[in-house]
Amino acid sequence: MARLTLACEHLSGGTLVFVGGEVDARNAARLKVHLDQVRRRRGEPL
Repeated sequence: MARLTLACEHLSGGTLVFVGGEVDARNAARLKVHLDQVRRRRGEPL
């Protein structure tokens, strides 16, 4: 599996997501799970 580093920072206007590595079909689900976990409310800008 391709290595993927994920982090986030909550800002006043939304959440800034940092992605290190290459997103592909093998790790796209991991990225989706991470985005769902860091979003503070439905529809929040990422």
